[in-house]
Amino acid sequence: MKLERHSLKYLFKYRDVKTAELILKHRTIRCFHPSMFNDRLDGKANLKIPPADDAFKAALTQEYIKLVFSPNRPALVRGSAGEIFVRTFDLMKSAMSQPEIEEVIQGTIAELEVDNEQLEHEKGEAIRQAAVAPQILCLSEEWGSMAMWNHYGEGLRGCVIVFDCQADPASMFTLATPVQYADAIPYFCDQPEWIKVMTGQLAAPTSVLERQYFVKSQQWAYEKEWRLMAGRGGPGSYTDLPLTVDEFGGLVIGPETTMADEVKLTDLARTWRADCTIWKAKINYSDYELEINPVG
Repeated sequence: MKLERHSLKYLFKYRDVKTAELILKHRTIRCFHPSMFNDRLDGKANLKIPPADDAFKAALTQEYIKLVFSPNRPALVRGSAGEIFVRTFDLMKSAMSQPEIEEVIQGTIAELEVDNEQLEHEKGEAIRQAAVAPQILCLSEEWGSMAMWNHYGEGLRGCVIVFDCQADPASMFTLATPVQYADAIPYFCDQPEWIKVMTGQLAAPTSVLERQYFVKSQQWAYEKEWRLMAGRGGPGSYTDLPLTVDEFGGLVIGPETTMADEVKLTDLARTWRADCTIWKAKINYSDYELEINPVG
């Protein structure tokens, strides 16, 4: 998965008061194994395999013909089905003409039958049973979502921690990637990449990681989530990432946060960064989003 730095100024983390205290006190943020997430499909879905239809078989046939007769054949994955297939036809060159070999390749591919559903389940089960998986930090580009405040901000009694992505050009937050939301579970790779795998030119698709951990159901789109992969571990594991003072952009106090908690959180925030901005969220009965203003 290729990481690219983005230009978004802020990303946000909704937290209850107790967890926010720990973040502000220890100046770390925790990323979790997907087994800790609300979405039970997160990192565990049976990603779809491109269908072995006529168009796919035609493209696969042409790719094999190219490999068998190319003078500049790329290195193939040793022991893969693709390498064995190509080497088999290499042996036929002394006894058959190129058109004859091409005809055999075409006939062999035409008879190819792939049980996609079974294969998808097997690959999904392998992912679900894996000893380790990425540990992920989940953030949001939205700080005024009533649903997010209710779900992750202790029912409007918590806070939102603001992370400044651009104060430090080398900040890990500049490498966060937005989650894509889809109506259906995606293919784990596109057809050209799957053909490269089947012909032995790739050991495995390079896009699986991105599609498994950065695509979610449209039902979660309200979260406007961004993610960072910052570690690896087994189910239930986590890693605490250190935060720099420049990455701490401030704090949004919830509309129903108690005065005692507001004072406590504000003191911790100011101790960490004296010039950080403190905002206060307020219910606006004329708008579906919270009204957020800086505290004087």
